[in-house]
Amino acid sequence: ASLPTVPERNRPEQARQWAEPPPPVPRPPERVAQIAWWAPDQWATLLAPYLMGTAQTAYRGISTEDAKDYPGVKAAILDALDVSPETFRQRFRGLTYGMGARPRLIAQELRDLCKRWLQPNRRGPEELLEQIILEQFLNILPSRGRAWVSLTGHNSP
Repeated sequence: ASLPTVPERNRPEQARQWAEPPPPVPRPPERVAQIAWWAPDQWATLLAPYLMGTAQTAYRGISTEDAKDYPGVKAAILDALDVSPETFRQRFRGLTYGMGARPRLIAQELRDLCKRWLQPNRRGPEELLEQIILEQFLNILPSRGRAWVSLTGHNSP
């Protein structure tokens, strides 16, 4: 199968002139694809050549048909990289304000990490509330209590 033809106005080199300067952290592929005006049904195909290492290996392990589905490709790559909501929770909780940091960038980073941790687009307000309460509950428990919760699999206070 050949790569889809990208209309003149959708070519990355045409879109770069309108793109803002790159932030200090890498952009998610969705943001790059949106800036380049790529059609969402072409994202997986157009981003595939830029994958490296574990992400590339995960992509190569997907069937040809599944490799056309961006959400499926993204899920397979994140799984291979062991990136989960817990990863983003840890990054959210561990983010520090370094010397010379820009307040708006730090605030945006916190917002992005929080969204990726809590996944508000996939869960209702009640689930989000339970998640935050559970985390705080586990934080204030003595270590024996945390160990018991871990062993028994209880996931609510």
